[in-house]
Amino acid sequence: MNRGGHRKILVAAITVGLLVVAALVAVCCSTDDDPPGPATLAYFVKTDELSIASAMEVSRPEQLDAFFASLHGGLSDGDEHLIRSVVENRPSNHRAFAFNVPGCQNTGAYLSISDERMHPVLTGGENVACARAVWYLAVFTLPAEAVPPTAKIG
Repeated sequence: MNRGGHRKILVAAITVGLLVVAALVAVCCSTDDDPPGPATLAYFVKTDELSIASAMEVSRPEQLDAFFASLHGGLSDGDEHLIRSVVENRPSNHRAFAFNVPGCQNTGAYLSISDERMHPVLTGGENVACARAVWYLAVFTLPAEAVPPTAKIG
């Protein structure tokens, strides 16, 4: 994880106050997620609250069909049609991945990519408490050469 830019912010924040520094240290030095990779968030939508976690490659039509089946009807027909269009119209040298994940009032996501794992990191909704999880479907496209051959999806 490249933290160079974060260190500059952290040093500047020291003069602001101890609480700000503590918050920036947590952001700066977390190793849980790799920085955003070369993926493009192609579609992001709230799904049915009865959804289940699902993550898979959806580059081929049969993969996309299997992903939709795993959601057990958690998407509207309109969303399903738009996702199919996004996946089918991606550049030919790109692959597509879909994730259905729980969150809380999120507004977007980025795809964290490492040699071990590819997974979405939801954005927005920070410092919000939810009584129940809200489910989001995120579809990413990325150049085929950017997909690590050993990475687990999800």
